[in-house]
Amino acid sequence: MLISTLLIFVPISLGMIAHLYVQIQFRRLKNVYLTSGVKGQSVALQILQSVGIFDVVIDEIEDELGDYYDPTKKNLILSTHSFHGTSISAVALAAHEAGHALQDKIGYRWIVLRMKLIPTTLILSQLLPILFFIGFFMQAVFVVKMTAFIYSILFILQWMTLGVEIDASKRASQLLLKLGIVNKDELTHVQPMLKAAVFIYFASFVSSFSDLFHLLLSSKQK
Repeated sequence: MLISTLLIFVPISLGMIAHLYVQIQFRRLKNVYLTSGVKGQSVALQILQSVGIFDVVIDEIEDELGDYYDPTKKNLILSTHSFHGTSISAVALAAHEAGHALQDKIGYRWIVLRMKLIPTTLILSQLLPILFFIGFFMQAVFVVKMTAFIYSILFILQWMTLGVEIDASKRASQLLLKLGIVNKDELTHVQPMLKAAVFIYFASFVSSFSDLFHLLLSSKQK
């Protein structure tokens, strides 16, 4: 009973802490500016061009913290703040997404595997409500096994995603310093924002693990 409670409480708490941590870092660094005054869009462009990427389009979206990179369309999307901003948070987020574009260019194995797995997980995720409905009325072994299989795939996807995000932030940090976009003192302010970008995915990873472990534990107790 205690383990089951922890498996529910811990991921929820961690998810809330992760979102709160990101918001705190974002608000704190939103008003801390680089001495160079370079905008996030320019930072992303400099990073892309420095590694020989010229086919990625950088677009703007009016969605705070809605930054992402779409490898299927070669499109790097930055929020209005990240696109036009010259703050530490804007530069960090722009560099992080540029890190994903670099991963795509070099064929970073985890992002390649993740992209191959996403269509499968989307289909399997749609089966979960049906399995939950069937399981509500009958305790069939195949339902438990199928649900466990789906959760396992989702867990693997979250594990890959976490690795991809950690690597993107690492590449962003290295390139920001190498290109002279930030100095060593400014990098110490950039890194907390880069870590915050990863923390959200760590919380999702823990939640995915908890769901799988809870399911396996419950099936053994029945």
